[in-house]
Amino acid sequence: MCGVRGKVTSTQVVLHSVRIAEPIPPLKLNRDLHPKLADIIERLLQKDRTLRYQHASDLVSALRLVQTKWRRPPSERVKRGFRVAVLPLHNKTTDPDNDYLAEGISDSLITSLSFLPKLTVISRASSFRYASATADPVIVGRELDVAAIFMGTIVIKGEVLFASLELINTLDRARMWAERFECKLINLAGIEERIAQDVADRLPSKFTYSKGRQPTRSSEAFQLYLKGRYYLSRRTTDYLRRGLDCFKQAIDRDPTYALGYAGVADCYNMLVWNIAMSSHDGLPKAGAAASKALEIDNRLAEGHASLAFVKLFYEWDWEASESEFKKTFELNGDYATAPQWYAMELAALGRFEEAVRTTDRALILDPVSLSINATSGLVFYFMNQFEVALEQCQQTIELDPNFFASHFVCGLILEQLGRHDDALAEFRASVELSGHLPLFLAGLGHALGIAGRREEAQSIIDELRDASRHKYRSSYAVAAVYAGLGEVAQTLEWLEKACDERATWMIFANVHPYFDQLHDEPRFHTIIQRLGLRS
Repeated sequence: MCGVRGKVTSTQVVLHSVRIAEPIPPLKLNRDLHPKLADIIERLLQKDRTLRYQHASDLVSALRLVQTKWRRPPSERVKRGFRVAVLPLHNKTTDPDNDYLAEGISDSLITSLSFLPKLTVISRASSFRYASATADPVIVGRELDVAAIFMGTIVIKGEVLFASLELINTLDRARMWAERFECKLINLAGIEERIAQDVADRLPSKFTYSKGRQPTRSSEAFQLYLKGRYYLSRRTTDYLRRGLDCFKQAIDRDPTYALGYAGVADCYNMLVWNIAMSSHDGLPKAGAAASKALEIDNRLAEGHASLAFVKLFYEWDWEASESEFKKTFELNGDYATAPQWYAMELAALGRFEEAVRTTDRALILDPVSLSINATSGLVFYFMNQFEVALEQCQQTIELDPNFFASHFVCGLILEQLGRHDDALAEFRASVELSGHLPLFLAGLGHALGIAGRREEAQSIIDELRDASRHKYRSSYAVAAVYAGLGEVAQTLEWLEKACDERATWMIFANVHPYFDQLHDEPRFHTIIQRLGLRS
């Protein structure tokens, strides 16, 4: 068995490989392999047995999640093309107030590069989780499933901005392209498009660049827009209001700045989604701003997506919203927010298989986006696939334990699984982390009602009905708590008020487990008809 002396047998080679040699990373052997499946393979190949799956059921669950959640047809893989990520540029100045410039230029570059055909650009929410100054290209490439990353720095000296940018191969860290740009701050508008054009010139001819939107000639308006995007990305109520102010100032400087109007619309949409503003106060303004953006530039994907949000969550015009979403996909297939919102429409309509495919599409573009991952878990929740939904949400919480929406969705799922104490813990986390937003208070109140803790649930109702403690009273939130208490008449009364308020979460009334007990009630059928849904 040992073979000829002085020679190593194949058996010895195999034993050495099993015991000592590190296996070749799966993604290096197959770039089309999804990172989630690559992780499973690498865990199976761990030398330390304690790091491998301890039970076959654990492996089966992991594989089932990949099969259910991450599958995509081979034809879609071919269409993905060359995948890249733009990391936030590192601000090398001593003034942290310039962070908005570093992030803003990176954000705008993502949009500009998305107009290169056959180039797929990972969206901001995922790529901005990595800092240019410390990122390891190989790790980023593996986690985001990209072939290359853009990374670099900005420096401001006097009135001049210097930006250094390079494109790095994520397999071997080799530099594929590098350039240094110099621009006076008064001429800053359009710098991201100049960079995108330079990148296109260095790439094969199939990446020919064509501008997809109308920029501004005002450097002041552009800087205000960058500040607005910087604040908008943080999603908290205070930052959204600051972003709204910046976008309004930008369009004051340049009334023809289409992206500025789209920014206004997005801020209003998110303020309403956070229940920090009523639908009647925010969504008509969002619709007007989105319409103005499209009046200026009808090929602006962000404008169509913002208008679709209003059509869906305020006007309940299902056909019009779907049409606007599809226009967004045609104009910018890399804009991950659009399939995220569209998936919510599909779930509300009960078109669950399409909803899963659509969240998959968003996650291909934004693999570690917290909000998209939470939305994916919510879709599985509405499908009553609670085990899959729970694993998805737990993975999202691992990405960022402070993201309150993940705790909220996790609480919804645990409640349906009968794990009431765990559900209450998740809802309490979402309430504290969100600053006591009404939607998350409603989740806590509903869970308290289901658990038989009626006095505590009633105290949540009292808090929600106290307009002095919130910007406005959310009738939907009150209805949700009454549903947990099993009080059908009160639930219906407050759902009818929520319809009058055009509450965003009303679109899910037909698929939300909260309201399963109402499906035989004539008043509930009337509510569903008001929503334009089939009961």
